[in-house]
Amino acid sequence: RVRNPGSYGPITAICSDMEDGEALAPLKWFVEKKEPWPTLTGRQQFYLDHPWYIDAGEALPVHKENPNSGGDYPIEVTGGHTRHSIHAIFRANKTMLNLQRGEPVLYMSERDALDRNIHDHDVVRVSNDVGSYIVHVKPSPAVQPGQAIIYHAWEPYQFEGWNSSQNIVTGAFKPLHMLGGYGHLSFRPILGQPSHTPRAQRIQIEKIIGNGARGERAGMEQGAVDG
Repeated sequence: RVRNPGSYGPITAICSDMEDGEALAPLKWFVEKKEPWPTLTGRQQFYLDHPWYIDAGEALPVHKENPNSGGDYPIEVTGGHTRHSIHAIFRANKTMLNLQRGEPVLYMSERDALDRNIHDHDVVRVSNDVGSYIVHVKPSPAVQPGQAIIYHAWEPYQFEGWNSSQNIVTGAFKPLHMLGGYGHLSFRPILGQPSHTPRAQRIQIEKIIGNGARGERAGMEQGAVDG
């Protein structure tokens, strides 16, 4: 039985105590115990009066269009947290894989798929100026035109040639990522540093094998061996 949420840290910052018979909800230290929030002001802070943020026009939260990371391509791919895994811990578990496609899958707009003659479970190549990978695709009405989604935690060995969905992610970062010495804004491993999180990378998607790809691919490989 879980007795406590663990020590406070960048990953385990639940900031609440375990209570028998109660659900564990985050941030109770600040809401119920009225402890100061771990920010420069000690409160929930939205305004950042650091000169770098002011010069960038981001002293307050603001929307900015994404740059064309990866090149000038028609589709933006983003990541997301899979419902079937905690990071990569269960991504190769057979029982968990039986709840889904059992292998990496990219979700794309039905309209974009139709324009490219792509159908459910076709094999496609996702590429940009940085790299490429091969993956099965699922057209979905929940995905907007110009958008694609591949959820996190797939291991490289689950992709053909170990070329994973990280292959198309650029290493670009904003100057604001280098800021430090401002209360809660400072370098922390995993958090306060430039990262390769797949956010809005520009890609193109090309069909390479039609539906029933496993049989077609096996036939191609066997033909290469026989030849």
